[in-house]
Amino acid sequence: MKKSENIKVTDLRIGDKVREKSTGYEFMVTGIRWGRDEALTNAVLCLDFGESPIWECKLDEVELIEKGDEE
Repeated sequence: MKKSENIKVTDLRIGDKVREKSTGYEFMVTGIRWGRDEALTNAVLCLDFGESPIWECKLDEVELIEKGDEE
């Protein structure tokens, strides 16, 4: 996925790796909160930094850098 593209909630899966745009920190997606009546670009991601409690970011604050294992 190109960095200039906006991510939609349907582009992400648990286990994908994303980067927070403002800090450059990389996280693994551990959860996605999204209401069925909301736009596909309006979601909150639960992210694992590996060394801290779960982090939350809005979908437009991150970019997809690596897809998780797809079987």
